[in-house]
Amino acid sequence: MEPQSLAAEFDRAPKELPLADKLRQQPLTNSQKNKLPSIIQKAVGTRAWCLVPKEHWELFRYDESALRFEQTRSGVAKVKRFGAGTSQRWLLVSAKIAQSSASAGPVAAAVASTSSALSPEQWQAATEVFSTRSDGANEPSVCFNAPANNAHITVAADPTAWRAPISYHQRRVILNSGESATTVAQKHYGKPDPALVYKLNPQYSSANPPKAGDAIAIRDGAAIEFAISSRNTSKVKVTVSGAVSKTLTLNPASAGQEFTETRASVPAVAGEYRLVAEAEGVTHTRVFTVEVEPTPTDWLKLTAHYEDPWQTPLPLTQVSVMVNGVVHEAQQALNAGMGQTEPARSIDDARRTQNDPGALVLDDIPVGDIAIVIEADAALEQSIVNETDSLIRALDGAYRRLVSDMSEFQTRWDTYGYAAIALDGGSGLLTGGSGWVKDQAELFEAETWQALGSTLSDAAGKTIDVTAGYASDVFDRIKTTSQALGDAIDDADLGNWQWWQTQAEDAINAARAEAADIASQMQTGVTEALETVDKSRETLNKLMTHKEAIFALPEQLARGNISEVEHFVDTVLMDIDPDLAQSIQQNPDFYIVLALIENNDAALTYMAYASLIFEAVPPNFYAYTGGKGGAYIAIEVLLLILMSFLTLGTGTAARLTALAAKLAARSANVANASQKLKKAQQALNSFVGALEEIADCGEKLKSIGKKLVLNRNKGTLIKGKSGSTLAAKRETTKRDVRCRYCHSDQHSTPKKLKGNVEVE
Repeated sequence: MEPQSLAAEFDRAPKELPLADKLRQQPLTNSQKNKLPSIIQKAVGTRAWCLVPKEHWELFRYDESALRFEQTRSGVAKVKRFGAGTSQRWLLVSAKIAQSSASAGPVAAAVASTSSALSPEQWQAATEVFSTRSDGANEPSVCFNAPANNAHITVAADPTAWRAPISYHQRRVILNSGESATTVAQKHYGKPDPALVYKLNPQYSSANPPKAGDAIAIRDGAAIEFAISSRNTSKVKVTVSGAVSKTLTLNPASAGQEFTETRASVPAVAGEYRLVAEAEGVTHTRVFTVEVEPTPTDWLKLTAHYEDPWQTPLPLTQVSVMVNGVVHEAQQALNAGMGQTEPARSIDDARRTQNDPGALVLDDIPVGDIAIVIEADAALEQSIVNETDSLIRALDGAYRRLVSDMSEFQTRWDTYGYAAIALDGGSGLLTGGSGWVKDQAELFEAETWQALGSTLSDAAGKTIDVTAGYASDVFDRIKTTSQALGDAIDDADLGNWQWWQTQAEDAINAARAEAADIASQMQTGVTEALETVDKSRETLNKLMTHKEAIFALPEQLARGNISEVEHFVDTVLMDIDPDLAQSIQQNPDFYIVLALIENNDAALTYMAYASLIFEAVPPNFYAYTGGKGGAYIAIEVLLLILMSFLTLGTGTAARLTALAAKLAARSANVANASQKLKKAQQALNSFVGALEEIADCGEKLKSIGKKLVLNRNKGTLIKGKSGSTLAAKRETTKRDVRCRYCHSDQHSTPKKLKGNVEVE
């Protein structure tokens, strides 16, 4: 014969009044009341109450009318549920006198007599537990304590309204490097409260927090919790059939004759369910229905942009949207593009503007509290370091080669001063025509180079100062490179900016006189010069008109002065090259440029080496290469180097490469040029190579910048309510220029020319 549970046998043929009802028929006497703590005496008053022995507390688990008291540090207190510990406790239930009913039987009479204290479902659960204890037999026994049989469970849309047997469903997550209980709580619950994590993970605490690699439980939606009492078995199989079907194997903590309660849960999906618990052939069944209230939906618009004059959109990726502490959307991305968006005040506004740059619109989310979190990638940090180091190595190598191969032109500049412009211009690569010096305009005179040198020296010196203050590793590397090249360098003076400005006025006059003596030997090449930079005469004049603004741009970029940089594009560049200016204004990747400028290593590496590479070429090389157009070529080269950073190489890389190709094509003429310059070919090749290396930096910078956007914004938290626009605004970073001698921000480091350095 198949074994049956004691619970089923008891349900089929109860023989006597249940113990729970018997206990209610033994009210406290006045003498017994007087021995209770005063708070209990006051609570029971004059009504009839029964004191339940501890071994029978299980019978009244679901009796909400029962009175529970326990001894605490501050005295005896009334509680809803007994806590853990060994303190003294009291459980009292209202006294009832059973009324016999011959037709209904003892169980029906007992249920009728206690209907005001327990619901029929609760009473059934209690009697089932008691029935399995009635005779102390050794056979296996199993039964459900909850939910009640034929229960209709409604899961409210509001989680705060949930009551047993509804609970939070759980899932496990693995802590990544750098994460903690606080960050997990922030990410999944929208609150940086580690207690929310410890509540579901009692094995951890503030004294024993989880660490990277640990698996922790987090709440993830509603669940229907069920409880099973069993004895004399070490394994209980539970089969769940219905809207969610699964099979669970539970291992009770105790397999002896004492009853052990085991709990499990299933996701709260609407539908009808059947639970079957089996322990060594003994089975118990429960059926119930789950109804899930529809969650009210709402809309949300998220926007992100920099606080710069252009309001550059920030197309964040890896965005998680949490609603009421639960992740609703993950791995979202804001729209790319340039232009401004507007806040939405209604779902219609949100839908109308859902394609705006730097925006994300969700029009079907639950109503409630919103938390926006940007996910982090642990591998990004090292990847940024590696790619930045690759950028430094490329630029450092180009700078080393250029300084070394430009030595002959540097020596002639040091020897002849501004006269070298006339000498090397006359014997350079551009020939044809006459009167190289006679017909050159004022823009080609020695004062032009002196003015350019002064402006360039001041701006580039400040760039180096900013690098020293904010990117010391890059600064130290530049110093090491300069020292290896044999320059007289100390902490206050890098490079050879004095080439451009140390010539005295008498040297300029001497240069004019010497140039006049050899004027008949000079020849013109204006046409070739114009073709070299591929500009009209009008545009060439604009380059020279705006030279101070162009030479000041490296400092503005190094300092992170975004408003001045964008003003330069809107005004100066728009006047010189409207097409290039508009391409920057409309570049959907301009946010990457801003991320690079914010990053000390990326921006300052490029700006410092760009300035050093430019200053490594003395004026007479440009005169040799471009004749009368040498000054224009110099300014055009610097402008393209700077614009290559602002465009991440888009368009400008092609222009740099084209300019380098034109200069390289002239190398065939070197053999026919003056034999006074033995290393002209080598210098030209290094110059072309440096331009090509800078052109190649665009892709490197773009890759670094994309990672910087993710890395800098990781963990960003924006809070608000559904049915609104949440805006993330990123401030731009500004850097100070400080003297490397005295650290004052009132002046830059004085240039170490001849004589003593004076600091005001």
